[in-house]
Order: sequence, then structure tokens, then C-alpha cells
Amino acid sequence: MTERIQEIARRAGGSFVVMGLGFLLALIGLADDWYQHEIARFSPALESFYAPVHLMIFSGVIVAALGYLWSLAKVNSSIGREHAALEKTPSSARP
Repeated sequence: MTERIQEIARRAGGSFVVMGLGFLLALIGLADDWYQHEIARFSPALESFYAPVHLMIFSGVIVAALGYLWSLAKVNSSIGREHAALEKTPSSARP
């Protein structure tokens, strides 16, 4: 089972794994925030920007954004490599 997960992660690339972990972290934070507000009815006076569930949401969004930027960098570098390889080919061999 772990070999299959490792193969999927290798194919997807590290950036997509980081994005997935960020989204998962934010989703868990959102679920806990909903629980605290709707189910447990915690006091609104205890609400702050720095509440642990809010920090979990914010950090999940930041981690997902970093994964997205990483994937953009990977795509940009692969496009650059293709362009450089195309420039090296003779013009008669181009399609």
C-alpha cells in the first residue's frame, strides 16, 4: 500500500503533495472553527485573529499557496528547457 502511495506522490510531484497538505490543513481548521462556533458555542469574546483554529486555517492556505508557486516554477522551468532545446535545433528540422 505504501509503495502505491509513494508512486502516486512521485508522479504528482512534490508541489501537488504540498498543495494537498495545505488544503487538508485548512479544511481541518475550518471544520474545527465551525465546531467551535456552531456546536460548542464558545464565547465570541474569545475570538481573535491568533486563535489556534484560525492560525491552522491561515497556515493551510499559505502552505497551499507555496505549493502552487512551486508548481508554477516547475512549469516555467520546463517551458524554458523546451524553448532552449527548440532554439538548438536547425530551422530545417523544425515542424
